[in-house]
Amino acid sequence: MTARRGFMFIDAALAIVILALAAAILAGALSQSTKARRLLSDQQHAQQLAATVLLSMQTGEPLPAADPVRDVRLIDLPDAAPDGWRWVRVETRFHESHAQLIGLIRRTP
Repeated sequence: MTARRGFMFIDAALAIVILALAAAILAGALSQSTKARRLLSDQQHAQQLAATVLLSMQTGEPLPAADPVRDVRLIDLPDAAPDGWRWVRVETRFHESHAQLIGLIRRTP
């Protein structure tokens, strides 16, 4: 009987170790998933901000208000454009994510 108890204890201890290892792996995967979700959200926000800025400049609406979390830069491009227009690249940053969008805006006199 003593030998059976010894094997049962080893089996139970091994099962607990396996469950602890599986829990650690799942916790790591959950952490990575949360980080990936946040980075994807930041990237989508940066892309949406670039589109909003370009559309605002094309329609003459005021630009979105600035805040310390996001950054917007406009860069003139030397490419030929139709009369009264110019090519620009809108570069945006939201947290650590970057996006850029190229489009035509009206040339201001």
